[in-house]
Amino acid sequence: MRRLLPAAGVPLLLLAACQSGPESDSADAPPAVADAGADLEASTVAATTESAWSATVLPGMAAAADGVVVQFAFDENDETVLLGTEAATGETLWELGDEGGTIAGTELLWWQTPNPMKVQIAEVDGEPAVIARALDGDLDDVSPGCAETESQAAVVAVAVATGEVLWTAHPASAGPESACPIVFEQDMAVAAGTVVVNGTTPDMFSVAMSLDTGEVLWTKEGVELTRATGDVLIGVRSVGGTSEAVCGFEREYQYAGYDPAGGEVLWELDPCEDPSVLGLLADQLLVETEATATPELRAIDALTGEVLAAYTGEVQPDIPASDGVGTLVCNLGNQVILHYDAAAATFTETALPAGAETGFPYLVWEGQLAVYFADEDTTRLYDLGTGAESAAFPGWMAGTTGAYRLSTPPEYMNDLEAPLDVYTARTEAPPVGR
Repeated sequence: MRRLLPAAGVPLLLLAACQSGPESDSADAPPAVADAGADLEASTVAATTESAWSATVLPGMAAAADGVVVQFAFDENDETVLLGTEAATGETLWELGDEGGTIAGTELLWWQTPNPMKVQIAEVDGEPAVIARALDGDLDDVSPGCAETESQAAVVAVAVATGEVLWTAHPASAGPESACPIVFEQDMAVAAGTVVVNGTTPDMFSVAMSLDTGEVLWTKEGVELTRATGDVLIGVRSVGGTSEAVCGFEREYQYAGYDPAGGEVLWELDPCEDPSVLGLLADQLLVETEATATPELRAIDALTGEVLAAYTGEVQPDIPASDGVGTLVCNLGNQVILHYDAAAATFTETALPAGAETGFPYLVWEGQLAVYFADEDTTRLYDLGTGAESAAFPGWMAGTTGAYRLSTPPEYMNDLEAPLDVYTARTEAPPVGR
């Protein structure tokens, strides 16, 4: 049966680490991964029309790195598993699933990041690793009156290439001693060698850990640090109903940037402008102000809080698409998009061709806006400078590794399962890596 653990109204999918996992007694070296080929570019992605292999995954729960596709899925027993699959062949390289065994001397039960649902890949000691949440069954020191699953909260780093568990951390141990362990049901954020998990004590509580070791670095109470740029964590705290509330809003929030190394506040936004973070780039964030004389979209330096550029228009931007690095695009309606270029710190309005408004813009990739057309099951790329169509290919753009493109819908477009199709531009068989 499919096991679900409800927490704060969000179903958390669990699995137990399998005994035949990558940390078995075998001394054999892990198999080499087949060469994934040359990286895809905007000029070559249109050729990715051949299906290499397909699978069924949890919605939004697939990502790729170094020729390996990592995915959360259901196995033949309807139990949740974490898989590492070779992009070139679809062959399973490693699997952490429910067979009742142990990984690294523990009983681990993985769950997915609640919101958004995604596979979080980060550099751990120079190598790509999945950062996942888990329940550690070896932790049985349940406090009186507290739920067992609260005491078992864990964060685990798993090597993408091999499935090896690199470290297991227990952030609940950093919480107040007088309370039940923290339930970390909020978003996880990664910035500059630090991973932060968020929960309640019952007040908001954040725990920052080293990406390389899992060691707890610092904690913050009363703050939720659920978003991050490359070198800054973005936090929010509620000041409504306190002595700090000066704006007269029913709900009043203070946004601030925090240093990942020590948790110090780098800058704060004026809560009386009723700001909200619309999008994040490598070293900037876009903030929409609602309570100014004229609502604005502002680009802010993530390290200093300085306003770098501002846009004021008759139509407020819709939910944006971004590459997470230097480009963010908002839909202004009537086939017009608003393009923000972080390098130049400029906003530009661009008209798209007729018919583009019937699609769903969801991503910026290689300087192109990706728009999905459901009636064709096709993604079309549009040049951000001219608005002209530059490429088209079946399905979605959900990541690439080498010459392989992942296609799976965003997490909010499916319920319990979603299709994953891996396309390639290759016409010859991939080189054998083992």
